[in-house]
Amino acid sequence: MSCSEDFLGLVPYLMGYQPAERLVLVVVQDGRVRVTISLEMDDLAMTASSRATLLSAVDRFPSPHVLMAAWSHDARAAQEALTTVAGWLGDERVVEAAWVGPERWESILHPGRGGLASDLASGPVVAQAVVAGLRVDGSRSELVSILDGPSEEHDLPTSHRAAEAQWLGCAAERSRGEALQIQARLVHDGRWDARDLTDLAVLCHDHDTVDALWLALDHRNAARALDVWLAVVAQAPMPWRGDALLMVGFSAWLAGNGVMHVAAVDRLTGLGWGEIDAVVALDALNRQAVPPSAWARVRAREVFGLPL
Repeated sequence: MSCSEDFLGLVPYLMGYQPAERLVLVVVQDGRVRVTISLEMDDLAMTASSRATLLSAVDRFPSPHVLMAAWSHDARAAQEALTTVAGWLGDERVVEAAWVGPERWESILHPGRGGLASDLASGPVVAQAVVAGLRVDGSRSELVSILDGPSEEHDLPTSHRAAEAQWLGCAAERSRGEALQIQARLVHDGRWDARDLTDLAVLCHDHDTVDALWLALDHRNAARALDVWLAVVAQAPMPWRGDALLMVGFSAWLAGNGVMHVAAVDRLTGLGWGEIDAVVALDALNRQAVPPSAWARVRAREVFGLPL
């Protein structure tokens, strides 16, 4: 990224939403974006947790360049947040720190550098992002609202009752095999119907099945799997939503979609699942900034019996 305007204009496309009252860090190593991190401004009050998360993400690179920006109506709060985080990371690694307000943006690191906030959406890097298929879907809350699932105002749909009748009495091996087959087919074909999604929601209601479904995924199919499981969650009533959210969280991490990864963990915690091993693992992947590339070694051991 050649200048501050490019960086600030590109961030919403990297995140998939327009930041608001959030601090965003982009870690660049060898000229490539390696990690994008987003924190609510209020999260910075939890200094020990936030500091550990950010340092874990940045310290694993030998010579990172960090660009960060705070989108906020409060210029003073933004400046304090940027100054605090720059102190945590070390001035030698931070190459830009900027505040973006409703009307203007200003660099905290380079006084005098700034401009109109509206101009950030019209730069050449933004045009390249659009051509590459990246998009901005409103606010973060709008983007992740799909994880809320359908309204709970009505009784369990007939389709889910039928799926329960078909699958819940089956032997575990049969239902697990069916779940793997359906996931593989939907990921491959890229299309599905309501019954496919209902069957998956019911079939994955077992932690051993979730483990098997995780192991069936890798970096090549993770993004398509995320689309499938988002569709499952969108139509899954309780009590079938929790395990589907586990699948969303994992496939999102593996696909590099930090927004959906973190949002899925938040939803699972809200359901009272925060102490379940799989949720603890998903949360640790985020807090320790574990890269998706680490999955290849784990999967090689679990699936193929190869040594790490």
